[in-house]
Formats: sequence, C-alpha cells, structure tokens
Amino acid sequence: MESAKNTAMMDLYILNRIALSCGNSKNFTAAYNFVLLRDYCLVFEEIVNAFEPHIQLNKNVKKIRQNIKLFGKRGSLKNDDIYLKIRKVHEESFASYENNIGLYLDGERIIGSTVYNTFIFLDSEFENPYLTMYDSEFKEKLRIFFMETMLETRMELEPHILNDENIEFYKNIPILKTDISREVRCFDVRAEKFFEDEKNSLTYQTLQFRLLICLQELNYMIHIYKIFIENTTKKFSDEYTFMRVLTRGLDSILKNINNLFEYSNDEFIQWTNTMDEENKCRIQELAKNKEMILWTKKYRDMIHYDTRNENSNFLDVMTIDDEFKHKCYEVYDEVVVPLQKSISEFFIVTESHRFSFLKMLMMKLGQAET
Repeated sequence: MESAKNTAMMDLYILNRIALSCGNSKNFTAAYNFVLLRDYCLVFEEIVNAFEPHIQLNKNVKKIRQNIKLFGKRGSLKNDDIYLKIRKVHEESFASYENNIGLYLDGERIIGSTVYNTFIFLDSEFENPYLTMYDSEFKEKLRIFFMETMLETRMELEPHILNDENIEFYKNIPILKTDISREVRCFDVRAEKFFEDEKNSLTYQTLQFRLLICLQELNYMIHIYKIFIENTTKKFSDEYTFMRVLTRGLDSILKNINNLFEYSNDEFIQWTNTMDEENKCRIQELAKNKEMILWTKKYRDMIHYDTRNENSNFLDVMTIDDEFKHKCYEVYDEVVVPLQKSISEFFIVTESHRFSFLKMLMMKLGQAET
C-alpha cells in the first residue's frame, strides 16, 4: 500500500511542480495547459480507484481523464466520426466568414492547436468550450471547474496519499525558470482550407487530425524534457517528471501510429511519402515496432496504482531500475524526437489556409447586406 501511495504522491507532486514552474509562461499556457489538465484528471481518478477514499469525483474529471486515448471508438463513434464531431464544434462556434481553428506557432512550426483543446473536452459537459464567447452561464461553469472544482478535488485527495514521511517533501516544491523558447504566436485558419477538403479524402483528413493531436502530446514531452532535464541540474524528481510524462503519453501515440499503419495504410504511406528517405524508413519501421509498443504499454499501465504488490509501482521502477532510465533517454532520442520532427514538417501552414482580414470584412458586409 505504501508503494502505491508514495507513487500517487509523486504523481501529484510533479503535476503541481509543472503547474507552478510553467503556469506563468505564455508559451506553456497557450499550448500545453490542456495536456496538464488531462493528466490531473487522470491522477485524480486513479487515486480514487486505488484507495477508495469515498470521494465523488466530478463527472467531467472522469470524462476528461478518458482522453488519454488518442484514437478508437467512443460509443458508436469511430475515428472519422470523432474528427467530424470536433470539426463541427469549431465550424458551428464561428461565423462562416471567420477563421475557426487556432494554431500555436513557434516560428513557423506548429506546436499545438485549439483542435486539441476541443478533443480534451470530448464527451464532457464542456464539449463545446467556445460557448464561453457568448454564454455567460457556461463561462462561469467552466471557470468554477478550473478554479474551484479541480483545486478542491486535489485538496480532498491529498490526505489519502500523504503521511508524516512524505508530506514535507510534497509541500516544498522547488520552482524552475521556464522561459526556454521564442514567444508562441497564434495563427487562425479555416477548417476546410487547413484540412484541404477539395483535395483530401475524409480518411486522409482524419489521419491529419490524429497526427495533429499526437504532435501536441509530443511537443509537450519535448517541452518537459527541456525544462526538467536540459535546463536544470538533474535531480531524481526531475527525471521522474520527464519519465512519467514520456511513458504516460507515448503509449497512446505509438498505438495511434500503428493503428494508422494497419487500418489506413494508403493514407499512412501517402503521409510518409512526404518525408526524406531516412525519416520515411524510420517512421514506417516505428509503426511496425511491436516491441517498442509493448515496452511503452508496460510502463503506461503503471498509471494504475498497485496496492497489493510492493515494488510494482512506477516510483519503485524509478528507484531500483537504472536500465529503465537509460532506456527512457534512448526512447526520447530515437522515437520522440524523430516522430515529432516528421509530423511537424508535415504540417506546413501558409496564408492560403486562412481568411485574410479584408476577406473576412467583405464576407461579413456581404452577409449584412443580404
């Protein structure tokens, strides 16, 4: 039981540390706040499942937690349906003369999008987060969820995983300086232009959507690596932060890539044909690498706290298995970095993907006249 509680404590500790270290960075809040939100919801539910503290979780926490899965059925919805559902949210939330998808760019490179934010809220009561633009009641409900419900839930759960030995460590969180990149800029586009409706099939657009979701997760891993591994004198807690984020997120990404390779192979080949020969071979091999997929699954499954078996939780692995640490660094260099590069270079954003201010104005005036 102590093994499980100490691991849960570490998981909340690193999320609090990420929030405190990165929360004031515009770069982080623009692109990665919703990854952090999902991970908080995940840890909250796993604590309740493992230790049964008789706490009723908010239903939105449970729904958001499920979105660690980046593909697959949601009830009767398949991948194409999920893409269309999220796209519909964007298209119905903005006028026909407005750009309706926000991209976050570092230089010319996409690091995230509002599509990801919408995906994180899928199936929750905040499924259309853009209602905040004109529904004051909805806006207040979302504010309460962020500013009150999430904080109160964390405070309710803490006594069930903290004891006299770890409480001092948990409460004293060192904050890191995190300004490590250029200012992120926003670049709004039109859905039908970005996904190129006139040229691309629905299956190919769904591949684009799924890769865009993966890209944000990969960029988050790289951001965490730069802050907690490159940008500081590494301590155990820094390595734990990076390796927990790596193993928690990479499993779903690799399964997503493998699923695209197996069930959307024509579109997958079309994507990899945009790469140079070296990257093309690397990504195609990665998509078929069952050993790597099983490795990530093994450690991803440790999101579930094992209260019965000592030395079987993620904290135990970090403490006693030095080979695991070496493997994580190897996976970062050989899997995360090239995969992120290949997806990032695939998304080339231009002015043709958006309505210009002049065009939006003329379209708006034209609608007003009619």
